[in-house]
Amino acid sequence: MSTMVALRKSQAGPGAELQQIPIPLPGPHDILIRVKAAAICGSDRQVYAWRPSVAQLGLKFPFTMGHEFAGVVEAKGEHVSHIQVGDHVAGETHVPCGHCYQCNTGNAHVCEKMGIVGRSVNGCFAEYVLLPEQSVWKLPGNLPFEQGALLEPLGVGVHSLEVADVSGKIVVLMGVGAIGLLTLQAAKALGALEAIAIGRTPEKLELARSFGADLVINAREENVTERVRQYTMGHMADVVIEFTGDPVAFGQSLEILRIGGRLVAVGNADAPIPVDVLKHVIHREITITGIHGRRMYGTWINAQNLVRTGRINLKEMIAGSFELKDYEKAFALAGKEARKVILLP
Repeated sequence: MSTMVALRKSQAGPGAELQQIPIPLPGPHDILIRVKAAAICGSDRQVYAWRPSVAQLGLKFPFTMGHEFAGVVEAKGEHVSHIQVGDHVAGETHVPCGHCYQCNTGNAHVCEKMGIVGRSVNGCFAEYVLLPEQSVWKLPGNLPFEQGALLEPLGVGVHSLEVADVSGKIVVLMGVGAIGLLTLQAAKALGALEAIAIGRTPEKLELARSFGADLVINAREENVTERVRQYTMGHMADVVIEFTGDPVAFGQSLEILRIGGRLVAVGNADAPIPVDVLKHVIHREITITGIHGRRMYGTWINAQNLVRTGRINLKEMIAGSFELKDYEKAFALAGKEARKVILLP
């Protein structure tokens, strides 16, 4: 039996290890993909460090990490129809059942029996990844693989903007990691009147400025609420998209919203975050909504069109690339960088 190298999580606790495992064989509806580039996500770092937000999920060991990738179709099952061997593809992190109420009502991205690539489904930090046809997205052949791996995280940002309806509005990005920076670019492309980036690291805030932020605020050095109030002449933000999952940042997000504003929660929190429902939700008619990944597949179409038309700069979103054997160096850099770090299996 042929084997491959994969970065696996074998037990609870920090770290991961390279293992030699069998190359999976595609079933009738599956696609085997040779991974050409895989990006490290903030949620991968949570799995790697075994943060509380991951530990509470009850994941079954062992599993292969990683969910953002691009590659080439190596083989396919007999019933696969719209993807061919040799196609360049990316993967949808969500593996829906296709039969539950959510799947049957156009909400497969929040399937009741969802499989998650890199957690409950073996992921892409490996030489090959196996996915069902419904979770494979065909890429343009001229898109570099390292950039193709970023369509999945870009889709998270685009989904948050679709929910927020940002055209003509003052939008705040709370957190300037990779998804925050991608969302910043997409917000401007989709007609946000002004985009304000809030973070705690000067280098990341300068990146936000270079990607088009109209204002950057260092939350360590400035009073966030008063700075937004001053800049908006008391109007406050129409929309806040919260990427950090940090309770303090979440509280600030509520404070800087205008009456009737919308907060979109994206970041994964390690513990429940308290919200004063009477003060914010009822008296101020604030809307709080969450998003989970991308709509299948409307968000993918919108994200790819933003890239195709040059509205999103994916090339400058890459901080560096490492061979899979150097995953420890890659994760160390990913913990410091706002931009994406790529693994090359």
